[in-house]
Formats: sequence, structure tokens, C-alpha cells
Amino acid sequence: DWDLVVQVFTEAHCCGHQCWHLHDPNHPAHDPAIRAELGDPMERVYRAIDAGISRILAQAGDTPVLVFSAHGMSHF
Repeated sequence: DWDLVVQVFTEAHCCGHQCWHLHDPNHPAHDPAIRAELGDPMERVYRAIDAGISRILAQAGDTPVLVFSAHGMSHF
């Protein structure tokens, strides 16, 4: 039985700093050709985090779970 579990997924933050320009077509550094070749790393990271949260929820059973995001990402 769990009294408390804390999990932090830092990958979204780190990927945002490195790959936001690939994700956001309005970013000044966005390059559609690179995006077409690489896809969207941000989406892949968020999907992986969603899968991780799903695995945690499967183990949590009836334990209350709170999920939140600290802040968003954008360019200056």
C-alpha cells in the first residue's frame, strides 16, 4: 500500500528547451524541412510521459493521484 509516491518527469522540460522550435511552427527558428525529417520530438516525449503516468495509475489502485504541470513552454 502506498502512503505517498512522488514522480517527476523532467524530460518534457529538457526537451522543450532543446526541441520547441521543431514543435512550434510559429517559432522563429522553426524549419519545416527538419521537422519533416525528424518528426515532433516534443510529441514523442509527451506520449512517453503519458505512458509512464498510465503505468503509475495502474499500480496505484484506489490511491488518490494528483497530476500537474508546473508551467508551459514557448519562445521569447
